[in-house]
Amino acid sequence: MTQVTGYSLAEHLQRLAVVRGLLLDMFEAMDLAEFRRVRALPHYDVTPEWVLHHLMQHEAEHRSQIGSLRARAKRQLEEQ
Repeated sequence: MTQVTGYSLAEHLQRLAVVRGLLLDMFEAMDLAEFRRVRALPHYDVTPEWVLHHLMQHEAEHRSQIGSLRARAKRQLEEQ
């Protein structure tokens, strides 16, 4: 994972909240046909539906990584 320094946890959480809000605004404005309409990008085609699915998978992977780090830290504290 890439460590980002120079920002407080509150700043990171605020950035996430803003981006999530923008994403929700865009998706909520789409009807089902637009949600499933294919967009042609330079290297592949994609739908908003797939993008949202991909983002959910990505977030789940990060949650797993965070859980592993927390468990490791807990074990290390218990060993001391």
